[in-house]
Amino acid sequence: MRNTLLQESLREPNMPFAIETEYPIVLAEKNHQFSHCIFENDKIVSHANLWPRTWIDSTTNTSFKIGLIGNVATDKNCRGQGHFKNLQLHMEKMAQTLHLDALVLWSELTSFYQKLGYNAHSEEKRFYLSHQLLDKYFQTRKFLPNTTKVASEPQLELFLKKRNNCQRTLDRSAKEFKELLRTPATHLFNNQDSYGITGKGCDMIGVIHEWGVSQAEELGQMAFDINNALGSDEIILLAPQSIPPKWIETLERYSSKVENHPMALVKPLDGENSKPILKSMSQGFIWGLDSI
Repeated sequence: MRNTLLQESLREPNMPFAIETEYPIVLAEKNHQFSHCIFENDKIVSHANLWPRTWIDSTTNTSFKIGLIGNVATDKNCRGQGHFKNLQLHMEKMAQTLHLDALVLWSELTSFYQKLGYNAHSEEKRFYLSHQLLDKYFQTRKFLPNTTKVASEPQLELFLKKRNNCQRTLDRSAKEFKELLRTPATHLFNNQDSYGITGKGCDMIGVIHEWGVSQAEELGQMAFDINNALGSDEIILLAPQSIPPKWIETLERYSSKVENHPMALVKPLDGENSKPILKSMSQGFIWGLDSI
């Protein structure tokens, strides 16, 4: 019943995979505690996931508890009746019970969520990497697609450590990493101990939304290889605002344009005491696999 509502509300008809496979953790049958619903006459009329996570700030050796909200859907026949606002109030009470410092969600409906107390508190950089420009710098392929997406947990731990340009982000275990890689239409490219990920179910097609490399030139090489593998003329690279200026300068050489874009919408839950987490998140980044 839940999955039917989500599929009908959030996906086009005849999708090649079920929506629950796109979120192998929060929509897993064993993890029903992450789903919150409003019922009418034994029917789910509104749904949202609340996924408690830990925000790590390695610059200050501190951590915060936050909640990610996603898969927000209301039955088309029941919209405009305040169901999600009621669901939001319920999730806020649940978040307080769980001692969460803030709630985070992704949506283009900025004005709607601003009325509920959400605002953008961070930005990400988007590099539009052109195959034509990349072709001037790279010729041979070095990053190859891992078609099975099978990796050992030690290798995934190594990949996580390679994300060295982002010191403020969500904590993720290698076990969780392995589960998230099961998402359909997710492509893992790797070259020894460096890696990049593009696609995530219906989302982030043609977008490198997670990566770990040692040099900016490696990002260019990876984008060149992924463009060739996917047969695209341009691919978008998402990056933290905190990447070094020299990296930005290098990536700009391969880009047709560069944009700053709000990363997510955040609602603090603890008044004045929320200032530390908001300050940390304003300088942080959430990698694509962790978003819901």
